[in-house]
Parts: sequence; structure tokens; C-alpha cells
Amino acid sequence: DSFSSRGFLEGKMQFKDIFSLPNKEAAMKFWPYVLPVTATSVGKVSGYVVMSHVVSSSIGTIAMATQQIVLSFFYCICPLADSLNLTAQSFVLSLYAKKKSIQRTKALHRISKEFCKAGLLMGSICVGVI
Repeated sequence: DSFSSRGFLEGKMQFKDIFSLPNKEAAMKFWPYVLPVTATSVGKVSGYVVMSHVVSSSIGTIAMATQQIVLSFFYCICPLADSLNLTAQSFVLSLYAKKKSIQRTKALHRISKEFCKAGLLMGSICVGVI
């Protein structure tokens, strides 16, 4: 039994499924999460806007421009770090789906170490760029 990164959805989805809407029953199952997720997203954006306003009103023009440049770099780099996160989740999920064994434990340990190394490298790159 070999390990795969395809995960538990292998063979269950097709490309056309990406563009199809869910049926009403499936959509209603997620309805309780719409308000909390939306409020969290709006809250984060509002928090960033408020922080930028406080910084801009309390420091000078040059410091604000510097802060805006650093923040722009941060927002550009976030998708790279997020893709590392999504990749790690897909690998770990496929390993957890396997039956418990010594081989699975060793693979999880090895992949955890590899993603820690990749995270350290990505963090160093992010800090280096900023």
C-alpha cells in the first residue's frame, strides 16, 4: 500500500464539479457558518484598516509610506505561505487516511520534519524580502 498525495477525494470529483452549484440541502447544512465566517473576515479587514489609520495619524508621512510598503510586501507574500499550508494539509490528510501502522507513523514523522524545514525556509524568505 503506497502513500499518495491525492487524498480522500480521489476519483470522487470531476473538473465540471468545480463550476456546479450545490443542491439546496447541502447548501443549508453550511448556512449556520455564513454569518460567523463573514463577520470574521469583515472584522479582520476592519482591524487592518483601523490599524493603518492609527499608524497614519500618529506618525509622519515617510513612516506611513514605509509601513504601507512593508504591508504591501506582506500581502504579496501571504499567498506563497498559504500555498505551503494547503500543500501540507493535503499530504497529511492522505497519510492520516491510511490504516495505522509503523510505516504510516514514520511517514507522518518524516513529512512533519520536511514541512517544518519548508516553513522555516519560507519564513526566512518572507523576513528577507521584507
